[in-house]
Amino acid sequence: EAVASVEVRARVTGYLDKVLFKEGSEVKQGDPLFEIDPRTYQAELARAEANLLQAEAHLRRLQLDYNRALPLLPSQAISREDFDKIVGDRDEGQAAVKLAEAARDLARLNVGFTRVIASIGGRISRQLIDPGNMVKADETPLTTIVTMDPIYTYFDEDERTLLRIRRMNRAGKMKSALEATVPVFL
Repeated sequence: EAVASVEVRARVTGYLDKVLFKEGSEVKQGDPLFEIDPRTYQAELARAEANLLQAEAHLRRLQLDYNRALPLLPSQAISREDFDKIVGDRDEGQAAVKLAEAARDLARLNVGFTRVIASIGGRISRQLIDPGNMVKADETPLTTIVTMDPIYTYFDEDERTLLRIRRMNRAGKMKSALEATVPVFL
């Protein structure tokens, strides 16, 4: 029995482009296994980066408005209401930048998730889906990886054999497993 077993699934939805492993081979943690068509995710990243640039430009203009209004407030050359609106607009601009940064970071993650990598090292099973098929995020199983070292094996011994071995131990005809190395072949 393997110590660890992982069912490999994609983290994004899309069409499977490539299988990057040989069935039954050994893989290392971090090895690329599958590639999902990244084009829609790359386009989403480009849009998110453009939205961030737009939000930053808008914030710069709002910050300039604030910088011009701040010295006017003590002399009452600007009303408190107008100044509060300028401050509120600037705060909204800062929040818009944060929102755009988060959208960009998420889009960047999704582009990275188009390459499915091995989360553990071990022996990889067969591919469960062929290129050209749709893969649904977190739903479609792609393959399985099981660790190879160590592997645990369990033996069930019937009571009759166990009693016979104990009698042989007591009679001195056989050493116990605590006293001798007992070879096991699988």
